[in-house]
Amino acid sequence: MKRFRLLTLAVLIAVVAALVPAAQAQEGVEIKYWSLWNEGEPAAELLKSIAADYQAASGNTVNITFAGREIVTKLRTALNAGEAVDLVDFDAPSLFGALVTGDAPLVMDLTEALAGPAYGADTPWSEMFVPGFLDQYKMETGETYFIPYQVITTAFWYDQRIFDEAGVEAAPQTWDEFIAAMDKIKEAGYAPLTQDAQVWFYNLMWFYLLSARLNGPGALYAAAADETGEAWLNPNWGKIIEMERQLWEGGYIIEGAEGFVWPAGQQELALGNAAIELCGSWLPNELKAIVDEGFIWRMFPMPEVEGGVGTINDAESYLIGWMVMNDAPNPDTAIDFMKFATQDEYMTRMAADTIEMVSTQGIEPPVELIDMAAHFESAETFFPPYDNVNADYPDWYTNVLGKLHDDAFFGRITPEEFMQQMQEQTAAHWAEQ
Repeated sequence: MKRFRLLTLAVLIAVVAALVPAAQAQEGVEIKYWSLWNEGEPAAELLKSIAADYQAASGNTVNITFAGREIVTKLRTALNAGEAVDLVDFDAPSLFGALVTGDAPLVMDLTEALAGPAYGADTPWSEMFVPGFLDQYKMETGETYFIPYQVITTAFWYDQRIFDEAGVEAAPQTWDEFIAAMDKIKEAGYAPLTQDAQVWFYNLMWFYLLSARLNGPGALYAAAADETGEAWLNPNWGKIIEMERQLWEGGYIIEGAEGFVWPAGQQELALGNAAIELCGSWLPNELKAIVDEGFIWRMFPMPEVEGGVGTINDAESYLIGWMVMNDAPNPDTAIDFMKFATQDEYMTRMAADTIEMVSTQGIEPPVELIDMAAHFESAETFFPPYDNVNADYPDWYTNVLGKLHDDAFFGRITPEEFMQQMQEQTAAHWAEQ
């Protein structure tokens, strides 16, 4: 008799449970999602399309705030005002700098979610991602707070037609080959390089990438963290400045670049006046409306430097992705949406619509990024942009490194003065903390 009563109760519970989800699906759950993109950008339009598909599939609504590149500042204001946010996306260094500081991260550990199944699949969600991308921002204590969906790198971008005309038969692998290629390009009547030189962090791309080749990934970060500043007396830092000055003094950079305000410099590349630009892989997307139909996008990473400990197979990986807030009202739905969005269908569209590589495996790269895909395929290690000093030491990055590097980049101070002032100002910076 007792067994019969329990069975009847179980049936009753099952009937009620069957009715409740129907009501929930009708009313739906809303998640608040803050994104780095601006309305009208290809990624924003795609995210709106994915959100609409997700609502149709799940009955849940994704309310997206397109906050733009000032998302961190705007998000802090919203959180301080008590606004509930479930999901946020931005570049990994910025998110970690803003949300994973100190001993109490503001975001959820997603390790368990990654071990669970991918959307509509039996395989773990973690297995969808290109090996190495999840590990790049995994904490030493094992937590994974960040889920990447887009992958950027900083490299040299050029039109193959100019290389062919100049007789440059292969992308340079060493600094000496790089200089030789630019000499041929000059002889063919083109400015070898263009630079949006009024953007200080674009100028700094040269410095941190050359540091990765000469000193190895992580060396810039270690020097930034040296509270005595003595690490900046290593002559390799002066050597990097000498290599940068070689570009200006050798006449390799297009005339007038010192005053170029973005996007003036990159437009010189698009118009065929300059052959090469060091920039992020967002460049083909930004210039797609300007380049002519015959433009053949090619790319090569920072070449190796004689005597350097870094190699051309150390790849800078600049990840864009999501974090789920600790106090998210609907974290399970936020995770479900991320799984939905990383299905092959949407990652394929992400690659095509934004002309960027994506974080999941088996997705065909845009034709403009074929060389980038090959570079990542052969990569042995990944390192973050600016060696992550922009995320962990933002004040030092802006007020010490950024300012002194521009002084050295433009020749206002010598390589030796750069080293000495970096030592002094780094020590002074840490003394004030």
